[in-house]
Amino acid sequence: RVTLTARMPPRLGASSWLQGQPGGELEIFHPQFYMEWTPEARAVTAMAGMPVVESAGVPITQVRVHNGDVTFVDRTTVPNVFWNLRDADFTLQTGAPSGEKTFTLSGHLKDEQDRDLGTVSTRGTYLSGGPVDAQVTLSYLDMGKLAGYLRKVLGTAPSRGAMETEIRLTVHQGVLMAHSDVTVTGVVFSDNQMTTLGLDGNRLVELLKDHEGKIHLSFIVAGKLGAGEIAATDID
Repeated sequence: RVTLTARMPPRLGASSWLQGQPGGELEIFHPQFYMEWTPEARAVTAMAGMPVVESAGVPITQVRVHNGDVTFVDRTTVPNVFWNLRDADFTLQTGAPSGEKTFTLSGHLKDEQDRDLGTVSTRGTYLSGGPVDAQVTLSYLDMGKLAGYLRKVLGTAPSRGAMETEIRLTVHQGVLMAHSDVTVTGVVFSDNQMTTLGLDGNRLVELLKDHEGKIHLSFIVAGKLGAGEIAATDID
């Protein structure tokens, strides 16, 4: 049983040691990671020509992580966004001879006061230097905790609300394409909070919700990673 505590470098390249050759398996119990996204880290990752970190080429065909704990803090937003992924299980396995890698991730989200935020699960495949295909399912109980992100889109943010999200994404040659289906319930804005659409937040909710009080949105997010060109299109 191993416990790991680490501050992740701002940029890591694809590992070379998961090669799909006959080899061993790596199994880790209860690792703990802390990742902090700061304005300085964002500036570093935006620089061109960063060296890529490669590992030593030890043939490992499967990695399993059990009961992990990952903390993420984004200090580039106001307010800061904090996530703690608890009870996280992760697998990564290479299929020979193609070298295609499959991965899964699941866990429970907590806030900075250790309150439940929801659950997340991901599964997908990728090739080294090639396309990535993934499906993400997210259940999020407190949209107020996403205020730092939502204000960038809406100009304001709800004080409460919950959402269920299904995302199907591909990344190929640095281009991201993500199809998202979102169901939102119980959304409430503070009074007289105007959105970028020119409507009061609560008025916008009234117009969008169905007879069950739910809001259903489908949209595509597309663009080139690292180039500031990502945008949402085809919103329904």
